[in-house]
Parts: sequence; structure tokens; C-alpha cells
Amino acid sequence: MNQTHILINRITIKPLMRTKNLLTVLAIIICLPSIAQKKPANANAKVWGACNTKMPEAMTFSLDTSKPRGLADNYFLWDVGKEINVKFLNSASKQLQQTVINAAKEWEKYANVKFKFVTSGPAQIRIRLGDDDGYWSMVGTQANIIPEEQHTMNFDTSGSNFQYSYSLRGTVIHEFGHAIGLLHEHESPISGIQWDKEAVYDYYKGVWDKETVDAQIFSTYNVSYTNGTKYDNKSIMHYPINPKHTKNNYKVEWNWEISQGDKEIVGLLYPKNTTIRSKEVARFMVEDFTKIDVVNGNEKLSVYPSFTLSTKGNKGTVYFLVLLFDENGDPLMDNDDKFNINGQVGMYDYGVYEPGYRYGANKSGKDFEFSIPNNQVPVAEGGTVMATFRVLLYTPDQEFKTLWSSKPVSFKFTKKASPAQKAAPTQKASTKGMTKQKS
Repeated sequence: MNQTHILINRITIKPLMRTKNLLTVLAIIICLPSIAQKKPANANAKVWGACNTKMPEAMTFSLDTSKPRGLADNYFLWDVGKEINVKFLNSASKQLQQTVINAAKEWEKYANVKFKFVTSGPAQIRIRLGDDDGYWSMVGTQANIIPEEQHTMNFDTSGSNFQYSYSLRGTVIHEFGHAIGLLHEHESPISGIQWDKEAVYDYYKGVWDKETVDAQIFSTYNVSYTNGTKYDNKSIMHYPINPKHTKNNYKVEWNWEISQGDKEIVGLLYPKNTTIRSKEVARFMVEDFTKIDVVNGNEKLSVYPSFTLSTKGNKGTVYFLVLLFDENGDPLMDNDDKFNINGQVGMYDYGVYEPGYRYGANKSGKDFEFSIPNNQVPVAEGGTVMATFRVLLYTPDQEFKTLWSSKPVSFKFTKKASPAQKAAPTQKASTKGMTKQKS
């Protein structure tokens, strides 16, 4: 892909650093085959202990000490000392709710965070207690991406893990570990686990397809982010390992309690008696996303997403993208290698942002625009087009973190300008026009 062919507002975007590969990686992450999400092979099948937590695309861990064990994604950690609102979205017995509350609060003994369980109003963590969909949680602040009416954590109360008090408690602690940013310990790049992949695929057959098994079991984090941390097979974030699933009969028992390594790692991620971490990263969030306005017909198609970018931790580079799909949700493919990202019709811009600010886009007028000439949209007059808006954080380790991915907005494509559009002055906006306020 030729980066000089990706434009916004008729301005060629120059390469960041020297990275021909940067946009290749970007394209791999954002160019999905369609808008529709792939479903598990059998969403209702039961596997004892299976946690299908939604992991970030790029998973990192970095601390300035090699003593503790454990893995976490520092880019999705909550503020130190944060009071996190938690809410049950559906009815369940008071006894079961209290059991979940008590288990979740085990992390408060070792991490400087507070879980405040509420019955109304907004909540960052929203729990569904149901009879399907397994056990999972969004990782850390990625919960903010999920619409307020949807749950960010799920417990299958009919599953085997909820049949005994010790496994129920351990499962809740495990998922709340994800909720504060912890990742699966068996995916440590220094674990040395010699998996028998075919045996594992066979075990999960009918529950997870090979792609899901690869993501949940075999994937590992970049070794550069472990920073010398030790592998902890006692971690509550570790899957049990059946010796029949390894080539050397390696075995890990069920871990139902927070290990010493878990205590040490969360103590560094969320240190007591301070609000400052020993090592910070860019922890950015997209907030107050309200809408995507589309204006077309005046020789160009313009897209105006309305949102606020909140920046914390360190400064960071953020990419903003608009991608176009047809009425079936399939990517609109470019036919002349212009205005595209890896062949899909799209536009992007980026900026470097300092921490401690809130950057508003299209909140008091159209000050943040993506535009593309009408003749670059391969859709007939009156055809239906869908647009999505995505925000990615680009890390110093050349990985992308998804901060936001909007639902698609549909519109009728027209190349004809209305009288009002013909009279209106041409907008020239980019990320530089975002309003900036101190947090």
C-alpha cells in the first residue's frame, strides 16, 4: 500500500517515523472482512473453567522491576485510587449478588481501587448473571467502549463453575482480575508451555473453533513487555492445564485464590498510599461519543464524528479512521489506489496529544472533518453506504490499541449538491481543529 495515496481534506499524510510497516499493521487490525461479528461455534456449550474474555488486539505489560509475576495491559488500567461503579444489569438472588460482591472486593485488599456497587445510574462495569455466554470480562478501561445498556462482564450461572462455592468465588475473582487490567498468565511468553495443539483443539471442539483456541490458549504477549517478570503458574489468572494437553505432561492445577505473585503485581499497578504509578504509559479514552454526521453531494463526502478524547498518563499518538462499507456490511474496495487503507475506501488522520487534557471534536460546530471526493466512492447515485469511525492508540512498541469502534451509520449516497450545500463555504478541518481543555 502506498501511504502517499491516503489523504484527508486533500492533504497527503506524511509517514510517521520511517514506517512503511506501520500502515500495514494498521490495515491488518482495522480491515475486517465485514461489520458482522463472528460467533462462537457453539455459544451455549459448556466447558469447565473456560474464560472467553475479550482480549485487546495488542497486549502489553511493562514495569520497572523484575520481582513480581503476572501480566497486565498497562494501557487499559484505571486511575490509581479509582472508585469504579459496578452494577448488576439483570435480576438475581440477593445471596448470589452478595457472593459476587464479596469475591470482587478481594482485589481491594491488594490494589488501590474500589468497587462501588450501585443499583442505578452509570456504571463502568456492568454484570450479567445469565444461563449462557460463558464467563468473560472486558479488560480494564476497554469496558468504556461498550454501550451503557450492554454488559461488560458475564457469568453463566448454569455452568459448572457456579455449582460449587469455591469455584464460583474463584471465577468471579478471575474475571474481576481482567476488569482491572490483568491478562491470562498461561499466555506469558516465558511460560515455556509445550502445548500439544491437536489435543487442545480436539478438547474444545464444538465449543471454540481453532481461531478462538489460538486466541484464548496459544497466543502469547510480546516478550519485550514482560521486563523480566517471572511466570506464575499459581496465579488465579492462569488456566488449569491438563497434562494430556502438553507434550511433556506439564500440569497446572485449578487456582481459585489470589497468588502471592498476583498480590505483588496489582500492588505495583495500583500502589497503596499514592496515586502515582512507578511507570506510566499513554492511557487515553474516547468519551461522550454521540453521533456521526454525514454530508454529501457537494463534490465530496464529509464525515463528522462527535466525541471527546481524554488523555492521561503519558503523551501518545492517536489515529482516527473512517471506513466505508456497502449496504451488506462488506468493505467498499477502492479501484484506483486512492483514498484507501489497504484497498478499502477510507480516510485517516493522526495527532500527538499531551496528557491531562480533554479534546472535543464537533461539539460546538463542525471542526473535525474527514472528506473524500465523490468520484472516489464506488457507489451508484442513491446507493446505501455505511460508515464507521475508529480510534487507535499507537504505542512506542509499534502496536495499536483500540480506543473506540463505532456502530455503522447508514446514508444514501448522492453526488448532487443541494442549494444550501452549493452556497456553503468549503470546510477545511482536521484533528488540529479539536477544542482543548485541561482535565
